[in-house]
Amino acid sequence: MKDLSEQVKELSDKGVIRPSSSPWGAPDEKEHEGHLKAILELLKKEELYAKFSKCEFWISKVQFLGYVIDNQGIHVDPTKIESVKYWASPKSPTEIRQFLGLAGYYRRFMEYF
Repeated sequence: MKDLSEQVKELSDKGVIRPSSSPWGAPDEKEHEGHLKAILELLKKEELYAKFSKCEFWISKVQFLGYVIDNQGIHVDPTKIESVKYWASPKSPTEIRQFLGLAGYYRRFMEYF
């Protein structure tokens, strides 16, 4: 199996992906559609199969691993924010460590943390 950096370089050399300040790699849907076809052909060639009933295309926002990813960037899932808002006051050193660990994990999303 190829190393991730080799795979990224290969896709970059083919023009499928490129460094960009845009949250999405393709500037328009037509170009993105071409990249999608190239990726699907590559999956077929490598005998990796996608279950299309579980695939979504052309969506503007996705929830993934506790984050919300959209055209503005990566954000914390609102349900995670709610759980922190209503967190019970810690009663023991273990509970304090648990809360600080959770808060520290999400510090990149908190201004002046």
